[in-house]
Amino acid sequence: VVHSLASAAYRRLKENHYYAVVHKSHPLAMQQEIEAAALESYPFVVLDEQRSPHANRFLHAIGAKYQFQPNIVATALKANDAVMIAKQLNALTVMTDYVFQTLPSEFRKVKILGSGIVSWTVYAWHNDSSKPFIETIRQLG
Repeated sequence: VVHSLASAAYRRLKENHYYAVVHKSHPLAMQQEIEAAALESYPFVVLDEQRSPHANRFLHAIGAKYQFQPNIVATALKANDAVMIAKQLNALTVMTDYVFQTLPSEFRKVKILGSGIVSWTVYAWHNDSSKPFIETIRQLG
């Protein structure tokens, strides 16, 4: 969205990969990756649309691409709640690596392949404002 705003400039910092996140007891926990089309056969716990619109759009975009409706069995307000509910329901949740790093060690991430969907973490600023820390951020990119 940022690149479409005429009054904003941005710099890409890193590409976000989405992962299916499961409890260590889930059958997928031993896999490193899963094809996006294979997600059709799993139930999902999603984060609230208002709090995490990107993860929800990602899941629905996969469903649209592979012609299936994601089986959403519950919604949570926080990432920790989502994984705990998913654990109880033997379900998956979808999140980026950044969010995954905040979870307890009993959860595993499985990279989703073949989605064709890319998102980025960006540093953005108004063109007419000062750019605090921009030189430091550029060094990260």
